[in-house]
Formats: sequence, structure tokens, C-alpha cells
Amino acid sequence: MACNSAQKETTTTDSKKIKIDLTDTSAVDIKKITDTMYTVSLHGGRGFDLSPLVNFFFDDNRIIIADRMKGIVYLFNQKGLLLNTIHPSKQTNALNKIIFKNVTDVFYDDNEKLIEILDRTANAVFRFKPDGKVYDTLSFADRKALGFQFVKSKDRYVNKLLSGNADRRDVGVYYKQGQLINYDVQELSVIRYMKYQNILLPHPFDVYKDSIYYIPMLGDKIYNLSTKDTRPEYKLDYPDINKLPTEIKVKDPTGDIYAFYRTMNHSDVPYNNSSLFINDNWVSFKFNFHSKTSPRNVFYSKKNKKVLQFSRFKNNIDDINPYAPIIGKYKNYFVLANQLSGKPSDNAKKITEKRFDLIFFKLKNT
Repeated sequence: MACNSAQKETTTTDSKKIKIDLTDTSAVDIKKITDTMYTVSLHGGRGFDLSPLVNFFFDDNRIIIADRMKGIVYLFNQKGLLLNTIHPSKQTNALNKIIFKNVTDVFYDDNEKLIEILDRTANAVFRFKPDGKVYDTLSFADRKALGFQFVKSKDRYVNKLLSGNADRRDVGVYYKQGQLINYDVQELSVIRYMKYQNILLPHPFDVYKDSIYYIPMLGDKIYNLSTKDTRPEYKLDYPDINKLPTEIKVKDPTGDIYAFYRTMNHSDVPYNNSSLFINDNWVSFKFNFHSKTSPRNVFYSKKNKKVLQFSRFKNNIDDINPYAPIIGKYKNYFVLANQLSGKPSDNAKKITEKRFDLIFFKLKNT
């Protein structure tokens, strides 16, 4: 694939509008919005816990959990029993010449049934079978401003570039050729104010029917990155007064993440767009508005174009964390990560181990 210069976003009036109510901070009863719901409790052994930087993937046989901060990929069966793990110290000897050092990011290719681990320090993608056995290794021929998050569909890889790259581009597109991953093109722009910010938000990319979708953390569009010209497929529809103003776009860049969030919290602009999940019936994502600690959840129905919004689950629901995040999808189910603190046992003063449940739910689509 020949290398091209950075392409411009294609403007289209065909984007599907997702009507956002920025005043909606409602709580919902999960039982009233779902058709089906079931829970899988994870049994990871004594001391099992997860950091805040985690990816979740699901297929008919496995639950794959990649803890990027700890550098471990956990392989569970569908009943929540831990079967195996992948981590650098365990797998190094089986990977021949390239040394596996870090778990920068992880993607599970459900079509090829491969767990793909990006290691920026090795300039490589290490690929494993779902049972944890080594499959092969791919190397980047030209890494450009390779960042910390990636996704793939077929032979196409998309990476969220480091914000300080010379061209101020947001994503890089690469193609697999043999055992090499070759750079092709850079897409979309990063505003000047974000030059020194590389904020890792959960799941900015999603793959649906072989198309790669992307929601930038600032802005009002969801892009399809698998078309000939990058185009916004969905548009977040809220008043113009809440669009990103020029004064923020041209603001002097800062490496101070606290200053960045103070700016955004005091603005009237939605930010931290993330957790993008698309299935046959729904488009789901979340954003923050005036508060970094209270995300707004959005579900857009492809069938009737209606929007379901909520900020939390009602407290009267037993054993569900009111702010349990949506962390994945499985077929037409969305998945909540419901981590509950341990409680004192009846016959001991010690606190019992934390409980980590995955709640699979299918929304009503009336």
C-alpha cells in the first residue's frame, strides 16, 4: 500500500444525528430498560484485582481481560474461571528474536481468533492464540508517532498517534504485509491546546462488521475510518453554544493535565468522549460535562433513532454499583464491570476479597 499524505475529513450531510440533552442527569433502573440480563462472576484467584487501565473482550468461549497497567492478559472461560495468563516475563522465551517487554495495548481479533498485543518498546505486535500460546510477531516498518492505543480490522491497523506529532494528526493508519506493519496515512487533526496531552480514555475505537469507528475525546462526531475518505457517520447533536470554541482550540498547549481538566470542567463543552461500542441495534458511548467524575451514558437506537441517556443506576438495585462503567459488548449485549468492595465475614474480622462481576444486558428496543 503506497504511502499518502495526510487526508482531509470528508464533509457529509448524511451523518446520523444523535440528539444529546446536556441537562439530563437522570438515574435509571436497569431492570426497566433491559430485555435480558445475566451476571458472570470472575474467579481470578486470591488477590485478583484490576487496575483502572483495562480492556475487555468477549467471544463464545472466552472472556479476555487485558490489564495494561499491570502488564497481564487474563484468559477466563465464559463461566468466569481463570484458565491462563499472558505476560512478558512468562512468554519471552517463546518469541524468538524480538523481546516482549510491555503490554502497551491489546486487541482481540474475533475473526482470526488472535489476541494482539502492542508493545511500543519492542516496536512490535505480539500475537497469541486464545489459549495463550504464541502465534507470531509483527514488526512496524515505520512507526511514525506511534501512540498507546490501537485497533485492527482484517489487515488494517489504526493507532491513536501521540498528540505532539509534527503534523498534529490524531490517528495513523497502517497495513499488514507479511510480518511487517507498514504506515499508510494519517487522519484527522488535533487542536493546538492538546499538543502535549496523551490522555488514555477507555475504548475510543470500536470495530463493527469489519469497519473501524472512532470517537475523538473532543468534538461532536463519530468517524468511520474504514471508508476511502474518512467521514463522520454519526453527529452528536447539541446546541452550538456547547461546541468547542475557538478560544480553547487556540489556547496555548499545556502538559498539565489538571489545568486541562480545570479548563474543560469550567467550559460548557462536552469532553472525554469514550467507551464507544456499536452493535446491530445500538450505538453507545459516554462523555463528561462540567464534571470529570460523573460521566453521561448515551445509547442511540438505530431502529427508532431515539436516545437513552443516564448518569447512574438507581441505588435501590441490589449489588450494582451506581456508577458501574460499560466496558464491552458481546453480540447484542453490552457489558458492565461491577466491582464491589469486600465485606467483613461473619466469623472473622478480615475483609473478604473484592467481588468482580460482569453484567451482560440487552436493551429493550421498542
